Amino acid sequence: MCSPHSIREVVLDEIVTEEINRALYYARAKTGEFAEYIRRKSGENDSRELNRKLAERHSIISRLQELKSLFKRLYEDNVLGRISDEQFRILSGEYTDEKTSLETRLPELEKEICALKERATDTRRFIDAAQRYTLVRELTPDILRMFISKIVIHEREKPHSKTSSQQIDIWFRFIGNIFSADQSDEVAGEERIG
Repeated sequence: MCSPHSIREVVLDEIVTEEINRALYYARAKTGEFAEYIRRKSGENDSRELNRKLAERHSIISRLQELKSLFKRLYEDNVLGRISDEQFRILSGEYTDEKTSLETRLPELEKEICALKERATDTRRFIDAAQRYTLVRELTPDILRMFISKIVIHEREKPHSKTSSQQIDIWFRFIGNIFSADQSDEVAGEERIG
């Protein structure tokens, strides 16, 4: 059973403001290091994801070719009387459904592959947007739309406890979740935004 994943708005505002300011600081003050960190971090994730999607695309294309061959043999077997009309109807329906499903997935997959290949330019877009701001003192809808794509609030380590820690993932537009708990110090080093 899942417990509520909530956090007080004022606390969330404070955390998001701090993380935006932290990202803005590194994007402006250490642009080269920041871009390299994003490229390396997203490169590893994107590379794995791209390889997985390319393999899926190859698998789909291969299966579509197999289905074409299977359907042809199935038709011939039905015409030659090797299988009954009922068997032909059932099998051809299953093959047709699978083919339709794969043909629907293929264009979606192509879009996802293109998006992964274009992600490198997104780092530049984030840095360009960051150059317009020095410090965010208050969250506004415009700032949230410009910098944040989503926020994921996880369950507390001890459900229903008000003092236990709680993971919050902040996904920045164009660059993703760059300051995950185990990797945030890699960019920050000893410096923190104050």
